[in-house]
Amino acid sequence: MKTLSETLGIGAQNKIFLTADWPAPDNVKTLITTRNGGVSEAPFHSLNVGAHVGDHPECVMRNREIVQNQIGLPPLPISTKFTAMSW
Repeated sequence: MKTLSETLGIGAQNKIFLTADWPAPDNVKTLITTRNGGVSEAPFHSLNVGAHVGDHPECVMRNREIVQNQIGLPPLPISTKFTAMSW
C-alpha cells in the first residue's frame, strides 16, 4: 500500500506534510500539515491553517492556498476542527 505522500507525489524535501500510512478505502485521502512552509508569523509560526486561533485572516488564506497548490487541488473550502482538515 502506498502512503499518501507517494500517491500524491509529495517528496521528502517538502516537509509541510506528514503521511498517513494505514489501510483505508481508495476514495479516502488524508493529509496532515506541519507548521513548515507558510507565511504566518509568531506565535503561529508559518503554516497555520486555522482561522479560529487569532492569526491574521490574510495569512490563513495564503497558507490554505499553499496547501491546495502543493497537492494540486483547485480552491476549495477547508474546514478545520482542532488540527484536522477535510476537503
